[in-house]
Amino acid sequence: MIQIHNDIISWTAMINGYAEHGYSQEAISLFENISSVGLTPDYVTFIGVLTACNHAGLSGRLSEAEHMVRNMPFPCDDVVWSTLLRACKDHGDVDRGSWAADHVLRLDPNSAGTYITIANIYSASGRWKEATHFRKLMKSKGVIKEPGWSWINVNDQLNTFVAGDQSHPLSEHITTVLELLSTGIGDARLDLEVFTSMEAAENTFPSSKKRAAEQELSRDTPHHNEEDSRYLATGTLKRDSDE
Repeated sequence: MIQIHNDIISWTAMINGYAEHGYSQEAISLFENISSVGLTPDYVTFIGVLTACNHAGLSGRLSEAEHMVRNMPFPCDDVVWSTLLRACKDHGDVDRGSWAADHVLRLDPNSAGTYITIANIYSASGRWKEATHFRKLMKSKGVIKEPGWSWINVNDQLNTFVAGDQSHPLSEHITTVLELLSTGIGDARLDLEVFTSMEAAENTFPSSKKRAAEQELSRDTPHHNEEDSRYLATGTLKRDSDE
């Protein structure tokens, strides 16, 4: 049995762990028992509980989340309000979402994600005028959404990139291999469609018509040189290791 040390860090770690892995009820139950051991939750604890309320999949939990935010023993930071805002977006709660977004923008007027999230909340509810207002407001204030980065470790070297990035020295080779992978996926999907079509032909048509269908499908199916694919992929990996 897991022994929880009697400090807020351990309790908060457990709450956030439960929340992030979908054990919402366990996270909320643990939070409700904090006071019984004489501990006071901090803002990180509340973020975990808000996440749990969101993952619970019940829009009614948002009223509990609102009550929690209103009664926190310390001022909420933008992370708490942003967590509530995302929950409102997931459950389509326009009024609470607007309330949360207002507080985030007071604390962080340049939060691009907040403008986009509240605009999406309004759009989803058909309130196009309000959605347009926030998008125009974001533009007028010069707020720009920073692109999200992705990264991968290849041969003990960290490679970072964004969508459409061509700055990597091997970008042409990477693009080539990605295209080959996409083609392979497309061929696999087509093979499945051909197999399904042939099964249908076998069950529906006489053998002569079945052979005609096979020839037609074979003629329409693209074939690719596997040796070329292997060579290009190997060349890319070799150049990666050389660098």
